[in-house]
Parts: sequence; C-alpha cells; structure tokens
Amino acid sequence: MSVLDWLDFGLETLAEGGPDSLTIDGLCLRAGKTKGSFYAHFQSHDEFIIALAVHWRKRYTENVIERVEAEAEPQQRMEHLNRIVIHLDPRIGHGMRRLAEKNQEVEQMVAEIDQIRISYLADLHFASGNFTPEDARDLAIIENAAFIGLTATGYGKNAAEMERLYSTFMRLLAPRSTQETTPPDLGRELQ
Repeated sequence: MSVLDWLDFGLETLAEGGPDSLTIDGLCLRAGKTKGSFYAHFQSHDEFIIALAVHWRKRYTENVIERVEAEAEPQQRMEHLNRIVIHLDPRIGHGMRRLAEKNQEVEQMVAEIDQIRISYLADLHFASGNFTPEDARDLAIIENAAFIGLTATGYGKNAAEMERLYSTFMRLLAPRSTQETTPPDLGRELQ
C-alpha cells in the first residue's frame, strides 16, 4: 500500500468504526498488512493521525473548492459546491470531529478547516450581490453549522434527502422584496 492508500483506508476505517478503530494493530489487521508496511510510511501512530487529518483537509475541502472554482458565476459555484457536498460521506467529517476531541493538533486543523469553509461560503454569498459582507459571513457560519448538524442528527444521510434540503435552503435564500425580508422587531414582540 502507498501512503495515499493508507490514508484513504484510514478515512474509510474512521467512517466505519470511529476514532477508536484507528489503532495500528486494527488498521493492519483490517488491511491484511503487516506493521512493517505501516511503518514503511509512518514513523508513529501520531504521524499517521496528523497525515490523515491533512489528507481529509485536502480531499474534503481544498479539492472541493478547487473543483468549484472552475465555474464562472457565484450562483453556479454555489450550485456546484452543493452538488459535490451532498455526495460526500458525512461519517468521515463526524469521525474527524470525534478524533479532534482526542488530539489537539487535529482539533486545530478542524477549526482551521471550518474557517476555510466559512470564508469560502461567505465569499460566494457576498459575490452573489444579495448580502452585505457581515450577512454573508453570518449566513456562511449558519450554513456550515447546518451541514454538520443535519448529518449529525440523522437528516441528510442520503444524497436525495440532502439535495432536497439544500434546494429548500437555496430557495429560501432567494432575494425577495424589502417588505418580505424585513425581520420583525423581536424586542417589541417580546414585550
């Protein structure tokens, strides 16, 4: 197995068994490989875990953004992003977040990845011309949290449901008249 094979295998193992399944013995047994094969690529378990997080960042964030940037218009980029994201295995992201609870370096990487995703979404929303920079950033934070939460709570576990939910989300974001989009005075309603 190459380094890339081990890392892809690690993501698959993480998705199926969570962070506790990532022991060297468990990985080697599951892969049908010797520890020597593992140690030919990684000096330690910690090095493997960090490499795994870097690999996740590359495949599930950087490569996705790179593919989306091929589109010309912000709306097309947003639609392309949504089409890609709904087909990603959410168990990997959740596994990585659980791994972050056990490893401070992974925790920092996950936080950085969230910021990259939020910044990218904010740029897309702002580029649409429908949002101020502040609103675009707030919307991006909400959207990122919603994506994580949807799959964590059991919604959006299959592509068809996720696609339906994203379609609804995008429809609700469509510009409306000022009267329809002006929020109620919540302070007055609470009195």
